[in-house]
Amino acid sequence: MPNKRPPAPESKPATALNYIKTKARLLPLAHCLISDTDNNIYTAVIARRHATGNLTYASYLIDKWCCGVIDSAWQFNESEQEFERWCSRIFG
Repeated sequence: MPNKRPPAPESKPATALNYIKTKARLLPLAHCLISDTDNNIYTAVIARRHATGNLTYASYLIDKWCCGVIDSAWQFNESEQEFERWCSRIFG
C-alpha cells in the first residue's frame, strides 16, 4: 500500500529576521531608553536579553506630534559592549 501522507514541510532556516518576527518578544527586557530633547523628535532604544547574555535591540526615531515612528534600526544577538557603543552613538 503506498504512503498517502503528505511530505513533511521543510523547516525554515533560523535567520535573524525570522527570529525577531517570531520569538524576540518572548525574551525578557534588558533596557528601555528614551532621549531627553526640547523638540518633538525622540529616540527610543529597546533591548531584550538572550539566555546567552547577548542582546537584541532596536532604536526608533519618533515624532511625537505628527508622524509617529519615522525610522528604525535593529541589531541581533550582540554583546553588551556593542550595545553600549550603539547607545553612545545615539545619545552622545
